[in-house]
Amino acid sequence: MIPASGVCNPHPTEAPIDFKAAFENMPGYSVLLAIDAPNFTILASTDDYPKPSGRKIEDIVGISLFEAFPASPEDMNFTGKKNLTASFERVISTKDSDQLPIQRYDIPAGNGTFAEYYWQATNKPVLDKFGNVQYIIHTAEDITPKIKAEQIEQKIKGIEQAHDLFMQAPVAIHIIKGEDHIIELANRQTMLLWGKDENVIGMSLTEALPEIKHKGIGELLNKVRITGETFQAYETPVDLIRHGREETVYVNYVFQPYYENNEPIAVGVLVIGLDVTDRVKIKKALEEKEIRLKESEQRFRNLIREAPVGMIVLIGEDFKVEIVNESYAALSERSVNELLNKPLFQVVPEAEPYFRSLLQGVMQSGESIYLYGHPYFVMANGEKKEGFLNIIYQPYKEADGTITGVIALCQDVTEPVTSRKKIEASEAKFRSLIQDAPV
Repeated sequence: MIPASGVCNPHPTEAPIDFKAAFENMPGYSVLLAIDAPNFTILASTDDYPKPSGRKIEDIVGISLFEAFPASPEDMNFTGKKNLTASFERVISTKDSDQLPIQRYDIPAGNGTFAEYYWQATNKPVLDKFGNVQYIIHTAEDITPKIKAEQIEQKIKGIEQAHDLFMQAPVAIHIIKGEDHIIELANRQTMLLWGKDENVIGMSLTEALPEIKHKGIGELLNKVRITGETFQAYETPVDLIRHGREETVYVNYVFQPYYENNEPIAVGVLVIGLDVTDRVKIKKALEEKEIRLKESEQRFRNLIREAPVGMIVLIGEDFKVEIVNESYAALSERSVNELLNKPLFQVVPEAEPYFRSLLQGVMQSGESIYLYGHPYFVMANGEKKEGFLNIIYQPYKEADGTITGVIALCQDVTEPVTSRKKIEASEAKFRSLIQDAPV
């Protein structure tokens, strides 16, 4: 028998299906959203969806998804609303499902706080009979435990890597904790610096290194730990007993407050030390050598200044006067101040034709020249002063043997040479008289 409406109802006594109740009893985290951008109002929710926030279905149905689950102020990089809105718009535009990448979206946990959550979300369209998007089913899978586990694993790997780097670092690194200055951790370079082994771990610093007990190290560690201020020291001498004997080592130190678990007060001190003993010894040796060289140079200058003969040191191709004494200045009829730090032939131009070529020859050959009774002249107050000199020109060499100038020693022999020449002239005249005599 067919009803008057022409439709056969095989179960005339059954009630219509309550799709809202069916949706609410679906497993998982899903909500049915209205297409009312930018709100995307929650029309229905599964029973599990509001549970992470401690709320019920009636607490979130009828309000915007983003009002029900606002952004956490603790997540400074929050992009949840932006990413979800973009996904919803893609679903409406394409009429196809859209899956989001893993998204951090924190959930209100009560008392104004938020709990950190990570989700894998999918958005699916619900189409009407005309093929238009009527609703969006937003489904989220809670993958927070998985992400947290991965984060912990990464932290462990980071800690292991940091520990490896710490232990293999080319500088001494150690952590000293508490008022008793317990050695919490120390790397290989620390052991080499101290001359100790791993048995010192867990000891107090003064127990491991009793020789530093009264050196002020404990007070310094306390100050850094209590004030939180970093301390640095460079080329600090430290007396250590290493391998059974006392040695002085020089260390560059950084004392930095050490914190744990984000506590505001330091629990210890992180010490980074670099052994610079060899560098300091080399620097001291160079300084001592430089002092000796300066002393030697000063003695050399004093020797020249006090020499009873004229002495001058000429440097470079222009023969600049580096050192000159009073005796030489007197021979040139100039003062020491007139000659010093000036090219010689600029101050005594009349000497250039006689002596420049000789000086150049000494610098080029590296061989000394000896001249006896060599004539010379200088101009003094417009008058020509002539005489004779015994001269020694020697190459002036630097520490590496490089010839950079000439040392000249000049002795005035005008009087003996003149007397000798007079005698020679008298003898020559006497011989001539004898040879011309008639008997």
